[in-house]
Amino acid sequence: MSPRLGAVAFHLLPALVWAIIARACWRVLRDRRPDGPVFRLLPLITAAMALHYFLHAAIELTPTQLGGRLPNLHFWLNIFLVLSQIGFTALIFHLIPVLAIREERPSRRWLVLNYGAAAIVACVALVPLVVPEWPIGSMENWTVLYGLVIVVLIVRKIRRLKRAGTWPRHFDVAFNTTLVAAVGGLAILAALGIGSVLSTPVFSGIGIRPVPISLLAHTAWGLAVAAPFAAAMFGEMLRALVVAVVMIGVALLVAIGAPRVTIGLDPELTALADVGIATVVLFAFIPGRAWLSAAVEWLVFRQRRRSRHELEAFLQRLSPELGVVECSRRALAEFTRVLGPRGVGILLAEERGRAVHGDFALDPVARAWPTTAAGLPARAFSLYGLRDATLRTALAAANVALVVPLVSPRRHWGHLFVAEGLLSRAVRDERDVEQIEAFAAQLALLLAAADLLARAVAVERSLAHAEKLAAIGETAARIAHDIRNPVTAARSLAQQLSREPASPLNAEHAGLILMELERVEHQVASLLRFARRDELRFETVDVAALVRRAVEQFRSRFAEADVAVELDATEPITARADAEKLRQVVINLVENALDAFDDGTGTRRLRIDVGRRNGAATVRIADTGVGVPAEVLPRLFEPFFSLKAKGTGLGLAIAKRTVDAHGGRIVATSTAGEGTTVSVELPLTEMGRDLV
Repeated sequence: MSPRLGAVAFHLLPALVWAIIARACWRVLRDRRPDGPVFRLLPLITAAMALHYFLHAAIELTPTQLGGRLPNLHFWLNIFLVLSQIGFTALIFHLIPVLAIREERPSRRWLVLNYGAAAIVACVALVPLVVPEWPIGSMENWTVLYGLVIVVLIVRKIRRLKRAGTWPRHFDVAFNTTLVAAVGGLAILAALGIGSVLSTPVFSGIGIRPVPISLLAHTAWGLAVAAPFAAAMFGEMLRALVVAVVMIGVALLVAIGAPRVTIGLDPELTALADVGIATVVLFAFIPGRAWLSAAVEWLVFRQRRRSRHELEAFLQRLSPELGVVECSRRALAEFTRVLGPRGVGILLAEERGRAVHGDFALDPVARAWPTTAAGLPARAFSLYGLRDATLRTALAAANVALVVPLVSPRRHWGHLFVAEGLLSRAVRDERDVEQIEAFAAQLALLLAAADLLARAVAVERSLAHAEKLAAIGETAARIAHDIRNPVTAARSLAQQLSREPASPLNAEHAGLILMELERVEHQVASLLRFARRDELRFETVDVAALVRRAVEQFRSRFAEADVAVELDATEPITARADAEKLRQVVINLVENALDAFDDGTGTRRLRIDVGRRNGAATVRIADTGVGVPAEVLPRLFEPFFSLKAKGTGLGLAIAKRTVDAHGGRIVATSTAGEGTTVSVELPLTEMGRDLV
């Protein structure tokens, strides 16, 4: 490789890096249309830097100014070179105050001074191009001197912002690195530029030709200044840089090899070979670029694609029954495990709750964040996408790198906050942002389903409660009659006691009074239990262990009634249930089974089985009692329907309501004279479902 081609390569490397950064900044500005001067300045800054290095490469590629056909080519290239370098410096100076947490919008006077000074320096630096005998330094020295002055002013400005507490802390490392690179690079360039004036010829009387050390310093300076930008978009930078380098390599190979292919051919074959070479180049640059980009994506970033599938699969498995807040907590835990941010949080709208996972302080953000999405961006944004200084301060304090709205077609659910540190980064480029947006959109749909399910359950419970109250109203007369009879009997017996206090029947009468009042108390308690709204507390319950404990309470009654009990509940079977409510259901069913045995001497056997069937936990209680007639079996779970002489008709109704609230079902089968079987089915937990 010739020294000139080496110099071109050294200039093209930072030029490509800055061009990739500029393209990413322009795309963000075009697609997301963020608000704020930061996003309007960054495309201009990065484009100016890319242009600066491309112009250097163009000067190296055209040493003879195209064989003298464009004698003013270097003149204009140097003009644009100076303008790009000074413009970049002025734009950077403009960027610093708007990077503050409490954005300082420069006044019109400040803007005039900044860009006016840049214009004056540009005019002075361009004088040597017009007047080669200009005695006061070369254009490179003027631009370098201007750059050093601006660096000093930037340092002073940032120190003032830090004292005021408005400079983002996470910018310190990036800024200090860039500052050292800028000052060191400018100082080397200045020293080498001054020395080269005395020792090297000028380019056709226009300017100095860089020596190799200055070339290296110039390239290193451009890459060092680009480093913070490149780190913020590492994925896109790597992908685009690999594709660009390979494409340039292909073009160079074609350019070098094409003349050798056509040596010695007649004109017609030469023309045909040129067409073939052009076709190869087109094939390499059009479909080849897409294939190469896909290959880089697969080789380097396939983990990201895998992580996206993992997140999607997890959210699809997450049950809406857990509720909005619990779904949010579990989703954040999986998000942190897969993508590895420093911390992540969700703040639900309308004060519906919050969820946090990892190292993330959500309280400062929650205190400042509005309860509605009015005035906030509709797509993912950073703190520079906001104008409100209070919100920017809160996001900066929590090291929030990205805020993503949680929006479903039905409503806005809140915001997802991604906090990152120096060693933990989930946001590397625009594709990472798109991946997080896809996760947020799917999570919003899950939250909508959870909320809809909760509303449906609430409506169902309200309707069930209203149905119970209606049933209570319809049967109020019957209950009043059932209560009035024992109360009347007790009243009559009490009157006899008062009229004949010395009667020997007083003890018997007192016992009858207590019995009738206990009957009244039992009926009233059942009625109140049926009318009361149930509040279930779900947890993972071992159904087999629960049934064993409930049956153990009846051992003495089984012995007194001469009932043989067969219990099969050894294998652990887990269901999501309210343990106390489920225990009451089992106790009620066992009591009904004991009441079903008549006074005859037939076989008294009670079988209780706990198992699995069709993905559900089942509890089966079968007795050999008198059975239930077929015509009344459909009414067995109706409120206030009872086959017992002194029953309230609420026990089985309460059991059915409890099982329904668990998402299960209860079924009774019976044959008169042979016995009754009641089966309860409950949904298994995820652990139980895995065992099926």
